[in-house]
Amino acid sequence: MYQIDLSLKRISCVLFVFLLIWCVTDAVDDNRYLSPKKFGQLRGDEIIRFYGYPGEEHKVLTEDGYILTNFRIANPGGYPILFIHGLTATSDCWFVGGPAHDLSFRLWRRGYDVWLWNGRGNLYSMDHVNISWSDEKFYKFSMHELGYYDTTASIDYILNVTGHKSVITIGHSMGTTNVLIAAASRPEYQPKIALNILLAPGAFQRNLVTRGFSDTSYSQYVRWFNFDHLERILEKDSFYFKINQLFCDPTGPTAELCYFSMGLISGLGSNQTVKDAVMKMMTKFPAGTSLNVLKQEIQNLRSGDFSPLSYSRKENLKRYGTPKPSPYPLGKVQIPTAIYYGCCNDLLSHVKDTKLLKSRLPNVIRFYKVPYRLFNHGDFLWAKDAYRLLYKDIIILIDQFTPYQYRSNVTIEPVSID
Repeated sequence: MYQIDLSLKRISCVLFVFLLIWCVTDAVDDNRYLSPKKFGQLRGDEIIRFYGYPGEEHKVLTEDGYILTNFRIANPGGYPILFIHGLTATSDCWFVGGPAHDLSFRLWRRGYDVWLWNGRGNLYSMDHVNISWSDEKFYKFSMHELGYYDTTASIDYILNVTGHKSVITIGHSMGTTNVLIAAASRPEYQPKIALNILLAPGAFQRNLVTRGFSDTSYSQYVRWFNFDHLERILEKDSFYFKINQLFCDPTGPTAELCYFSMGLISGLGSNQTVKDAVMKMMTKFPAGTSLNVLKQEIQNLRSGDFSPLSYSRKENLKRYGTPKPSPYPLGKVQIPTAIYYGCCNDLLSHVKDTKLLKSRLPNVIRFYKVPYRLFNHGDFLWAKDAYRLLYKDIIILIDQFTPYQYRSNVTIEPVSID
């Protein structure tokens, strides 16, 4: 009797999901045009609903009191997937291509329950239980806290809401460090992650083409431009944020220069870059973070290691029990990990550093080089042929690591040949 009741519940759940998809799909318009200007005016859940998809906002409380605003393309009953954005970005970076293109929407159409993370300090996650975002104490965090607190809190929240026991995670750029930090620092979270997908990893930075420029820029900013010794940088409504908004106004006179500057940062020469998608990205990028996040990146860039932020000797002893923090023990991260990388034109993620990361992780189950030499850092988000070059392989892999009872029955789209 119990087995029959359980089967009926599963059948009812499946029927509910199909009914929801049918009802929503009836109103979906994947080709509805959303201009960069309008994109910049909408919040993440509003962008999702603009195309007729079920967009939700979720508030997530971390152990240390930060309140994150995460978004969801809701698919109740579907297996959960958590998207993690990169440095000073927001979850909206996963929407810049539109539903017909983006991996987030493609996975929803396959029946997955899609969740999108926003780290503390960006324009969506500026709340705390007892500290105002205008207080410098709010920004006393580094990359470590983004993984140790924000990512783990988001995973727990998703599992609590959905009833699932694990999630699949997808990170881009610095967002690839979150799960690595969480898993290395809090091993109890490893069973909660069925698969960790890293796009253009940002853990090691020994060989970056922009290494010298990044180091010098940070040093000059700290020495000459941060005269108020602020803990924050590029946050919402700051001077630099407003300047960037003017510079990257999609309808303004400097829009072309803004577009070129993103190519300069990501890697010039790619024929995959979609201008409209880039300009959407730039309406909310950079979106703010703590100076300590950049400081940790620069420390790792200089040392060649992947380690927590180093403070004073006294503070290090208090936090880590050692005069200097030890590198994250990546060798203990047993989560099945897939690494996707560009070989030759990604200025923010070098192939040598990617191979170093692969050598440190004990369970890399996919190491995929994008089959286009000029594929750049931003192309992982907006490449016009992303499905053919990248997303189809990711979708097939995700299906394989999804518990069998939740695997999609939707046929994999063939790759179109132009």
